[in-house]
Amino acid sequence: MAQTVLVVDDEWQIRKLAAMALESGGYRVEQAESATKALEVMVEQRIDLVFTDWMMPGMDGRELIEKIREQPHGKEVPVVVFSGTKPPDNID
Repeated sequence: MAQTVLVVDDEWQIRKLAAMALESGGYRVEQAESATKALEVMVEQRIDLVFTDWMMPGMDGRELIEKIREQPHGKEVPVVVFSGTKPPDNID
């Protein structure tokens, strides 16, 4: 069974592009238009990797990572962060 990647971005074009690239590499892809929706998806099914935007309205990428880590198996899920803008310098 293919590993499942969750792509999280508020811009549908970015989600679609990332999904197409990942699917061509043999991954199963789920998409979420917000961090809140991403957390709902993660409760419903096993996710092997999260690929998320850093700058999103509402809950941003940092908050999403914190919430993922609070999930029962969240510490085991790798998270790749991307952004169209430079993130702040005070990233831990």
